[in-house]
Amino acid sequence: MSERIEGFSPIVFEDSEVLLLGTLPGEKSLQKQYYYADNKNYFWDFFCEYTGRDKKPKSNEEAVDILKELKVALWDIYKSGIRSTTEKKASSKTEKKTSRDSDIKDPEWNDISGFLQQYPNIKRVGVMGKEAQKEFKKKYPEIKVEDIPSTSGGNGRDWGGRPIDRSRNGWTRFKEFIEQDI
Repeated sequence: MSERIEGFSPIVFEDSEVLLLGTLPGEKSLQKQYYYADNKNYFWDFFCEYTGRDKKPKSNEEAVDILKELKVALWDIYKSGIRSTTEKKASSKTEKKTSRDSDIKDPEWNDISGFLQQYPNIKRVGVMGKEAQKEFKKKYPEIKVEDIPSTSGGNGRDWGGRPIDRSRNGWTRFKEFIEQDI
């Protein structure tokens, strides 16, 4: 039986202007205790290239510094949920937990409307990943959101690999979203 995963608290500042939403922390993020800690995820690659940093954050504190500089808040649409699927590779006898959004069962939602009321400087909301976008729009049809491609390693075709190919759809859409005038 799978255990319920508890999401992280939001990373937010009084002057945050942008809110980026994922779904629920993956296995590596839970182990390291910060958002998008999995090296296969492109999220921090983008922010490091965007801000001219040489290295991705190695801790939550370093990640927070990057977000604060850009006035970006980070949270998930789900407060908790169950990822019930495991994956077994043909070449291995071991199973591993997956971090796919489509494997989230019985989600408990975060109160995004209340959050936006609490932080009125946030003027743009981006939801990362098709599954998250679909579910978010059903739950919160009154909130205008931008669809941002998933930054998961499984969605690398949109990001162009490492180093990031800036001509690819994911990079362009993410960068334009962050740089929009409020």
